[in-house]
Amino acid sequence: DWFVDNFGTKIGRITPLVSTDVYATWIEYLVCEGMAQRDPYTLDFIPRLARGWEVSDDGLEMTFHLRSNANFSDGTPLTADDVIFTFDWTMNPEVQADRTRAYLTTLEKWEKVDEDTVRFTFNEPYFLNCSTIATMSILPKHFYEDYSPTQFNEHVGLLMGSGPYMIQEGPNG
Repeated sequence: DWFVDNFGTKIGRITPLVSTDVYATWIEYLVCEGMAQRDPYTLDFIPRLARGWEVSDDGLEMTFHLRSNANFSDGTPLTADDVIFTFDWTMNPEVQADRTRAYLTTLEKWEKVDEDTVRFTFNEPYFLNCSTIATMSILPKHFYEDYSPTQFNEHVGLLMGSGPYMIQEGPNG
């Protein structure tokens, strides 16, 4: 179905990681999903793209198990490769994702365990580690890998995700 919203201003870039305003963030939230989200009533994390996860006792390792039925808006299945691509892309210094990278300074490594499992290792505990990893919008590798960091940084409407909505192309493509 359709969702129509009206913002009282012109929206800037809606490309994930490089968008700069609250309106673009709201659109990204509708189009993209993270592995988990906060329940608005309990504030506990609840599954979104992940069916579950474990956190080590020391908080330095988190393992997420993805839902096997998660797909992007074009029908392509979401896998651990997309999660790895998202974090590789985010940590690429050529991508203008400085704001997001600032929350990932304790992230030491991220690795694919299998098609549906990803493990994150941190070099020190930080109260936002879980929140940052769990709520990061997962990018479809097959869509974004064809863009250079420069193209990605400069594009104003490069948005595809697994969320309940998708951006329809306008009359000019």
